[in-house]
Amino acid sequence: MEVRLDRAMTNLEWLKMFPMAKLYNLEGSSSDHSPILLILHISPSLNTQFQFKFENAWMTEPMCKVIVRDGWTSAEDSNILQKIKMCSQNLAIWGKEITGNFSGKIKACKAEMKQFRGRRDDMSMKRYREAKMELTKILHQREIF
Repeated sequence: MEVRLDRAMTNLEWLKMFPMAKLYNLEGSSSDHSPILLILHISPSLNTQFQFKFENAWMTEPMCKVIVRDGWTSAEDSNILQKIKMCSQNLAIWGKEITGNFSGKIKACKAEMKQFRGRRDDMSMKRYREAKMELTKILHQREIF
């Protein structure tokens, strides 16, 4: 029996109250259900200035600590605000690679797993396990993000 839990319902009155509402079906990693995200109002952004946001998903990458350490030590003569700015700029550039293309990375891992699934030679089994581990890591990062 299939249960429809990953859906939302509304009526005309609700739609009049929230005409800009958007509902998204997100992809879950370990559950057989998909989370849903409801955004009631999308307002246009008036602030076009870049604002740095640290992403927790970056903490799963060893390179994150290296980038922070390098940014901090490269500006030894700088004050604390300049060091924070240097770190945030470096992290923002690097972070786009980590959190910028989850769907592409997931698709690539699944394609590699499909390519090596069912093969019994050592190299193929190793590549399959590596792709599966990478997929698990990416799904975890996306969930954190």
